[in-house]
Formats: sequence, structure tokens, C-alpha cells
Amino acid sequence: MMTRILTISCILLAIATFAAMTINHDVTVQSTAPQLINPGDEFMVRVSIDKGALKKGAVLQQIIPDGFSASEIESEGAQFYFENQMVRFVWDNIPTKSMLVVSYKLKASETLNGMKKIQGTFIYAQNNNTAQINLPTNLIYVSDDLSISSTTLLSEDAGSFQMKRTIIPGKGDMANGYRIILDVIQQNETGFASWTDQIPTGYTIEVNAANNAAFHMDDNLVKFSWEEIPTDQAWSFSYTIYPPSGTSATENPDLLGIMVYGSAESIKTCIPSMDKYSAKHESPVAVNNDADISTGVSTLFVEESAEKLDIMKEPEASANVIIESDVTEAISGEVIESDITEVKAAAIIESDVTDVSANLITENDIPESKSQTIMPMVQRGIYYRVQIAATKRSPTRDSEFFQSRYNITRQVDMAEEDGWKKYCVGTFARMEPANSFVLETRSNIPDAFIVAYRDGVRIPVDEAMETMSISMR
Repeated sequence: MMTRILTISCILLAIATFAAMTINHDVTVQSTAPQLINPGDEFMVRVSIDKGALKKGAVLQQIIPDGFSASEIESEGAQFYFENQMVRFVWDNIPTKSMLVVSYKLKASETLNGMKKIQGTFIYAQNNNTAQINLPTNLIYVSDDLSISSTTLLSEDAGSFQMKRTIIPGKGDMANGYRIILDVIQQNETGFASWTDQIPTGYTIEVNAANNAAFHMDDNLVKFSWEEIPTDQAWSFSYTIYPPSGTSATENPDLLGIMVYGSAESIKTCIPSMDKYSAKHESPVAVNNDADISTGVSTLFVEESAEKLDIMKEPEASANVIIESDVTEAISGEVIESDITEVKAAAIIESDVTDVSANLITENDIPESKSQTIMPMVQRGIYYRVQIAATKRSPTRDSEFFQSRYNITRQVDMAEEDGWKKYCVGTFARMEPANSFVLETRSNIPDAFIVAYRDGVRIPVDEAMETMSISMR
């Protein structure tokens, strides 16, 4: 009997030890900000970090659009910086509590207007290496069309509006344009509605179906206005955008849109989900009166979009090296549209020191730590990196892994996006040294390829080269 008890005790101890070794220390970060403000307004941006068991150094950074100034509210023991339109919270050793909430105040200039995005990343030390997580993008519409000083501005999940945007590449007579379709599902909403879409500068628009809305253009802002919200539970409107005469349409144009609705006493907002550039459009299904739509996110739309994205990601997700347990994944080295908003860390290499902008997070920006890990540097402006690997299933790898397995001697940085761990090396201010480096890297990793960034945000390489060419004229 005693032998059985000892045996069971040993088994339970082994299970407990294994469980402790395999605890998932996932880090999650959420950023919140108002979606509608007036020029000149002040408001708070709040970032919550569920850090789990992280103990070492970390950096939280967000790129602030021009026209805003920032000041600290709560830093949770971090050093706060605001320079070159970048907010940073820098921890030498992150606090022990599992949940951190930092905040800062933004003030908009009196002349600011249009759609603005706040993007960022959380970089932290892990297993003698660095890892990072992209923050959700905050979309802020700055407008004086609606005065919100004397009204109640309700959060985006306060109403029943659910929206999906579908973008269909043009064919036939509209071959050089994009058809934009907005599907709306709502339940018992009353009052006005106003849709604003920011399209690329110089583009023109043709209204296809306004659904009784008044339409006008204000610079590059497309505006549809309804004095009364359509009474149908499911309704749509659409338009086609065209590039300037004599030019080709931008591949996957960057569109920023928001629906504002309600009354003078209470204003609500809704940002549509995105059905990626599609070859077809399916009409929405009317809301069931018993359905739970209090979250402001359509379950119907989310499930449909998730299914389509899963189909797209497997063949198109950027990757090169298939790491150990990824043997069942078929992955290509193609850069896809969903990578455009990826915020990356960047490491400087010797041959590029004279070419890279000085607007970086450097070692001197981070207090001295006993940890051997140094936060990767993130730079402003346009630059190039070389992506060498991506994985969904494998554990996080460090620079030592890539050095021993693939003879990559430079620091390797990892960023998570849509469930993928993506690994990049090198930072180059010009394409020429990036080309040389990718050719050198391909001797060890044949599918290595170049990716481009502007202010830490991934952009198409062609766009980066064109912008650099224009700036040098």
C-alpha cells in the first residue's frame, strides 16, 4: 500500500513539475482610445499589458500621427519618452504584478482633421532573446462636423451597428478601379448616420448605390449622410474609386472608414470588419431578433471572414524556414496585404551605420540591466529588412538557434502577427546593401526575402523604393 502511495505521489509530482515547465506565458496587449474627436480636443490613450510571468526589460512604443502632442499620465514605473512622434514606456525590470495599465494624454491641434492611426508594439526580453507583439491599431476620426463637447459619445460597442467592407478589384469598364461595398446590419437604431471613408489622395469616386444618402467629397474624404437611418435590418451602399488619370490603381489601396450615428444627445461609432480583396460579394443576412448583438461585432461576419482568411493565410503567409514541428505547413515566401500593418523591431548592422536615421531606440535609452538581452532598435523613416522564417506551431526561437541551425550570425528579431511568429535580420536604409545581404543570406536560407518598413510599419517594397526615389530627386 505504501509503495502504491509513493508511486502515485511521484506521478503527481512529475505531472505538477511538467505543468510548471509548460505554463503558457502568453503576453497580450490592448490599446484603447476614442474613435471620434474634435480638433483641439484632449483625450487619454490607455494600454493594458497582461504580462504574465515576464520579469526582465520591456519597451512599449506607439507611433503618434503628426498634429498630436503627448504627455504622461500613468507609467507603472517605466521611463516615459515622447520624441519624433513616438511615445515610449521603457522598463529596466518590469513590475512583478501580472497586469500593467499605462496611459498618456494626447492633444490634437486646432487645425487637425481626417482619419488618424495609432500603431505600436510591445518588445520584451524572453529566454535571453527579444520578442514583440503588435498592438491593435487605434483609428481616430478628427472632425468638426459633429460637436461632441455637448453630447454623450458612446463607445463603439454601445450600439447594434455591424458593418463589413468588401473591396472587389475592377473588371471591364472599371478595370482600373476598386468597387467598395459596405454591408450594414442593425437593429432598431434611430437617428442620423454618416459614413466617412478616407481614400488615397488624387482618387476619384463614382457612386453606385447610395441607399438614399446625400453624398459629397471633402478633399480625399468620401462622405455619405442619412438624415434617418434606413429602417431595414440589413442594407448596403457602394461606390467605385479610380486612380488619377494616366496612373494605375494602387494595389490594395489603404482605406480608413468609420460610421457615426445616433442623435445630438448620444453619438455612436462603428468601424467595419474587412473582407479582404475579394472576387465576389455575398449579401448580408438580416439579424435575428433573438441574436446577441450587444458586442458591436457581427458573429456572422467574423465567422465568414475568419474562414476566408484561413484559406488565404496558409499559402500566402510570409515564411521561409519551416522549423521542426512545422513540417506539415506548406508556406511560401510571399508578402501578403495583411502584413502591411505589421510593426517590426530593427537591428542595426555595421555596414549601414552611416545610412540609417538617428531616430532610434538605442541601448542608451534603456537603463542598464543585468540581463544580457538588449531591446531591439526601432527606427523612423523607410528602411529594409530580410525575413528568414515564420512559424505557427513551433516555440519561440532565439538568435542562438538560427546561428547553430542555419549559420545566421546576426541578431534575429521575432514579431507575432495573426498567430505567426516572423523572424527578420538586418536593417538597411538603402536597397543596395539589402540586396547584397539577402543574396548572402540565401546561401544558408534559399527563400530569404526583403521586406520594407516606414516608421516601423511594413509596406510594399515597391512603394518604399518609389518613395525613396521621389525623395532623392
